[in-house]
Amino acid sequence: HMGWTNVEATQLAKALRHCHKLKELHLGDNSLGDHGCEAITEALPSCTSLESLRLHRNSIGAQGAAAIVSVIFPGAPGK
Repeated sequence: HMGWTNVEATQLAKALRHCHKLKELHLGDNSLGDHGCEAITEALPSCTSLESLRLHRNSIGAQGAAAIVSVIFPGAPGK
């Protein structure tokens, strides 16, 4: 637990766009909300080696969850 919020997640998202070899991203047990989650997921396509994304125990709601689904399953209905 690092106490990260949407602010830190947005800053991290900028760096993630350059992390092509990143394999694991563990952000569980923080205070990320939908905005932070959306920022992170927008950067994920740049993380072409990512195998594991952990976001458990945050404050991510339906909007953030939808952002995750749209990246993992780009052709999913409701996008």
